[in-house]
Amino acid sequence: MTSYKQACDEIVQFLIDLRGTSPDLPDVIAGHWQKAVETCGQEMPDWGHAEGFCNCMVGVLNRLRGSGGDFRQVDGAHGQVSILLGAIHLGQRDWTKASYYFGQGARRLRERNYRALESLAYFGQALTHKQEKNWPIALGAGQKALDTIRDLPVTDRSPHTKRLKKRIKQEIDTMTEASVKEGLTSASIPIPIPIVSSIAAGLGVIVDDNIEEYLYLDEDHCNGADFGVRVEGDSMREAGILNGDIALIRQQPLVETGEIAAVVINTPAGSEGVLKRYHLYENQAHMRHWYLESSNPGSEHLVVIPGGANVLEIQALYAGRLRNLQYYLDAELIITGKYVGLVREN
Repeated sequence: MTSYKQACDEIVQFLIDLRGTSPDLPDVIAGHWQKAVETCGQEMPDWGHAEGFCNCMVGVLNRLRGSGGDFRQVDGAHGQVSILLGAIHLGQRDWTKASYYFGQGARRLRERNYRALESLAYFGQALTHKQEKNWPIALGAGQKALDTIRDLPVTDRSPHTKRLKKRIKQEIDTMTEASVKEGLTSASIPIPIPIVSSIAAGLGVIVDDNIEEYLYLDEDHCNGADFGVRVEGDSMREAGILNGDIALIRQQPLVETGEIAAVVINTPAGSEGVLKRYHLYENQAHMRHWYLESSNPGSEHLVVIPGGANVLEIQALYAGRLRNLQYYLDAELIITGKYVGLVREN
């Protein structure tokens, strides 16, 4: 069997080789990317160091996303960094995190139609589950990798994509043989969804230190979620979201007015993460603010007012119309992601 280090090296090498069919990395992360790749390629890699470079890149990409950068380039770069993180955790034999990051990479790249890299992400999942000798799930991932690269446009085909396709077929044959010997069949790929205790204050992103556990869901049931948060309280009860539920969140920097979103409110006194129905008011610069609506009439609604806004005029908009209002002054709001579903544990 290919060792976990060899599997990691192969994924990293394909990332390097597929540069011609990949979106360009923003210049601000190119140096960190090169250092992470070089660290992975060492005979005895410092995995923590490589992961640190990747986390720096993720932080930069999240800031670019929040500042209105080119979403296509940012998502494509984020997908590549996710695959690299998957390879790093594969090298550390942390199968759960490896599978999670490969899956995250596949989802980000699928939305932007980068099929060669998407196929590589599924291939990474296949090699990860192969290390666990979990043949049915490994086979499912391998087949998704093959189906994806078969759909590659002619203009994106290269010697490297042909080699990747050949390797996928080889692994499918290997895993099929192992599966037959053990009397197993292919299965759908459960996606590990991290359940986080909190969103990183100030940034509105998840960090590994805040991951409490992983929830495994079939792709059809996760709705493209990147992470989950455990709901506290009943402020969203009328929307069907109850205390103790796990709200599934797709990480994205923008949502439509009226959608339920996970957001972080930053004030001089600190940061707070909430799940509310999102409304943005920006008709006039001095009146710009956010209204975060609870679905339970007995719960507080939140009004987030940035610095420089006319506080008295904004408060007058709500006077006599709504009760249970809480105002956040001189505040900044960061959207973490869109609510896409829930899991209710028995």
